[in-house]
Amino acid sequence: MYIFVFFIIIVFGLKENIKNLDNITNPKKNLYALTKVPDEKFLNTNYIEFINFFRDISKEETCIQQFTDDNAFAYLIKKPTCTQFYVNAHIINGWTEDKFIKQLNDSKPKYIIYSSEINWFKKRNNAPKAEEFILNNYSFFKKIHSWEIYKLK
Repeated sequence: MYIFVFFIIIVFGLKENIKNLDNITNPKKNLYALTKVPDEKFLNTNYIEFINFFRDISKEETCIQQFTDDNAFAYLIKKPTCTQFYVNAHIINGWTEDKFIKQLNDSKPKYIIYSSEINWFKKRNNAPKAEEFILNNYSFFKKIHSWEIYKLK
């Protein structure tokens, strides 16, 4: 009896795995799924709401800037970042922080995504002068779920 149950489990398990082999051997199908499926399919409703709001308020801007560790914004909003620092962890005190400040000052985006629930490096205070620059030149504008937006003063 145990052998029969074991045999049935293996047959049905292999059946599902054999179906999945088609996905591995069909790169065109996989590439299509990765590139043609709408972004919204992978995002929760709060994220979609925030992206749509930020896209709307920044529609006149040529670039966007975030000061969080949520690095998908430029891709999702379909705009380049205003500085070369689309990854907040690359803004490092004593090394790249002054360059970030200069580029941000030159580009002067009207809005900055200042914080979100993804803020690992910011909490480590790796860019105190950059944070000070933002707080001196931007003020709180709006909070949507866990995202805080600051606006140029």
